Amino acid sequence: MRHLLIGLLALVFAVSAFAGENPDIRIYLDADPNNHIHEIHPDASVTFDVYVCLDCFGPGGGTRGTAFLLERTFQGFKLSQMALLGGLDFGDAEVDGWTIAAGADCVYPDADGVVCVGVITYLYLGVPGTLDILPHPGTGNEVLDCNYDSDFYCVHANLGVSVPPNPGDPDCECEAPPNEDVGIAVHVDYQSMEHNCFYHLSDCDSIVTAWPFVPQELDFIIMNCYYPNGFKGDEYSIIYPPEWGFINWQDCSDFSTDPYNGMSGDGVIQWWNLCQPAPGPAGGPTTIGILTLNATTPGRLYIWTHPQTGLAGVYNCSNPPVMDVVLPWAPIGNGRAGWVDVGGGPGCNPCICVGPEWPNPPCWPEEVNAVEDATWGSIKAMYR
Repeated sequence: MRHLLIGLLALVFAVSAFAGENPDIRIYLDADPNNHIHEIHPDASVTFDVYVCLDCFGPGGGTRGTAFLLERTFQGFKLSQMALLGGLDFGDAEVDGWTIAAGADCVYPDADGVVCVGVITYLYLGVPGTLDILPHPGTGNEVLDCNYDSDFYCVHANLGVSVPPNPGDPDCECEAPPNEDVGIAVHVDYQSMEHNCFYHLSDCDSIVTAWPFVPQELDFIIMNCYYPNGFKGDEYSIIYPPEWGFINWQDCSDFSTDPYNGMSGDGVIQWWNLCQPAPGPAGGPTTIGILTLNATTPGRLYIWTHPQTGLAGVYNCSNPPVMDVVLPWAPIGNGRAGWVDVGGGPGCNPCICVGPEWPNPPCWPEEVNAVEDATWGSIKAMYR
């Protein structure tokens, strides 16, 4: 029986020490959770709040509680401590350790991937010092996940009051698992008002990459396909024949640090506030943008590298996000960037997200010989 489970009182049965959902979970102190402040400079006789927070949850992970001890060297009074998980709590944060439990429901991280478990109010008396997180005397650095299994936090950041904070634990990094087979695909269909940012396909096998040539307006739906983890951003460009006419671009992200202007070759960098989970089987596909064009000639539309950065890829849910590179395919990318062929060949679906057995190869470099000579010449020119 785990000590913390006994301490939380919410669980009164034996539980094996299985690894939990949040193997990289971190704990830290923050004077302003919206801005991640770990050093403050208050005037004497001023009160301030210190939040105790967890982050670096695994995909879909949450917490049912944790415990810790605080060691203070700045001069002041601890006026109050308040748990924020909605369940039981007991102990003094600075004396015998503070144990905090969730209520009936598990608590999941907010849009920034954070759960603040408690807040302490201090009155500062003007003598600088630090506030440090130590393991709980009885339960160590244990954190319960939503399945009542145990993970063990590392200390990401302590707090400094009119002095720099003491460093946290070395190598206490927040890294989401990579999406090694992530891809950026293109699905083509008739122009339709129903093609909006909520549009999704049942699985990656439903992606259409070829279209018979009839001069008409088409929707080219840019999609992330990823297995098995979520994403928070994208970086790429879209190439299409210069004869085609631009009609509209729908950006499905929460914000863009490089908005797409709709022209062939222009780059786009998109971001989502929340980690985007898989809406369909085994990881997608998820609509990230819809480009409407008047396809007046046969030709090919494809995903390529951003013109400024020379990369195309999908950012994972690490804090900060890390790109899983799609292009260039060598030496760092996986080649899983798709294209649509209008009036020509079969196109290319790069996705494997119907499951690990999905046979689709990367579109680059295996399919590179299928690109028209003129198009391939322009691609090589982009590398120079």
